[in-house]
Amino acid sequence: MAMTGRSRRRGLLLALCTLLSTFKAIAGKGCPDYVGGVLKMHNDLRAAHKVPPLQWDAGLAAKAQAHSNTCKWGHSSGNDLGRARAGESIFANSLPPIVYRGMDPCSYSAWALYLEVTSYDFSNPGVSRDGVEIRHFTNIVWKDTQKIGCGLARCPGNSDYVTCWFWPGYYLSINSSAAGNATRRAFADNVLPTACQTSTRDPWCSACAGSQCTSCYERPNYGQLMGREKIQLDAATKWCVSKCPPGAAPNCAACTATNRCIQCSPGYAFDAKRNCAKARRRRAGRRQ
Repeated sequence: MAMTGRSRRRGLLLALCTLLSTFKAIAGKGCPDYVGGVLKMHNDLRAAHKVPPLQWDAGLAAKAQAHSNTCKWGHSSGNDLGRARAGESIFANSLPPIVYRGMDPCSYSAWALYLEVTSYDFSNPGVSRDGVEIRHFTNIVWKDTQKIGCGLARCPGNSDYVTCWFWPGYYLSINSSAAGNATRRAFADNVLPTACQTSTRDPWCSACAGSQCTSCYERPNYGQLMGREKIQLDAATKWCVSKCPPGAAPNCAACTATNRCIQCSPGYAFDAKRNCAKARRRRAGRRQ
């Protein structure tokens, strides 16, 4: 018997609903092994900053998963976050695809966003030293935060979309609307340096032996316009250094996080004031 127009429409609607439910089932699997994965990653990073561990919250995870399942890039409604007193971080794979370095997408997202630590200015709480985003980092290590829940969706183009909700949160929460001294006090109380950052006085130091740095953080790379200049350990001084930002230290080839010059550019040398000045050529001695 031939199908009527109404029957065809019903058939198409049923097929579409089936396709959408299948897609949501794929998208809604969530973070794999969240206890040993993304939760452990957050708590390991927090431990380095001497703040308490987080507990997994199924309610937060459900809200985060619902947002990831939309496959629409952008944060949740500020009203939703405000009512929940929650903060939010989002992360998506980009093109070319990001290599996860043996981690699951949720764990990698936490590690990648944490690397904003290279831009955080502990001497000026709540401020980025170079204009690069820092609020995902502060979400991860915020001392007063107690709970977390994350979601993972596989979106069109094989892009992994990770959302994490933090409670009580800071970034994009009602708390982030505070201003002035209150905000600075909140950051000073809740975003603490690691033991190595303190003992070496080097904000870029990720590992140390006493007061001597042995390893440096790498800059974040998750598809946004981040600083691409590599941070590396200077063998002579044991300071973490990178290319100096424009105007920070004239004629300097390598600067610390606080823009202290460690290496002068070729053809320049330190003068008595530790500025890089044009190197003087030595005159050849006369032959007798």
